[in-house]
Amino acid sequence: MVSTTEHYRSISTKGVKVDDSRMVGAQEVSSQLNVSRGCAYRLIRLLNSELKEQGRITIPGKVNREYFEHRFFDCEWKDAADHDRL
Repeated sequence: MVSTTEHYRSISTKGVKVDDSRMVGAQEVSSQLNVSRGCAYRLIRLLNSELKEQGRITIPGKVNREYFEHRFFDCEWKDAADHDRL
């Protein structure tokens, strides 16, 4: 059985405590998308810039897991016209 501490590993970033299970790093992005680690960092920067435009706080080298999964694995299109273009 996994302890709560192990399940919800926390990291400290400049005094801000972050639940590591809610964030995705370059290694995980790289393995999930089958891309190089350098490409994973570029994608994380892109996603973080999108989040910053929405007024969100970001952490360099990590991206919110929910946002990452939404942007890469959400297969629902907003309208049929978008689907036809893809």
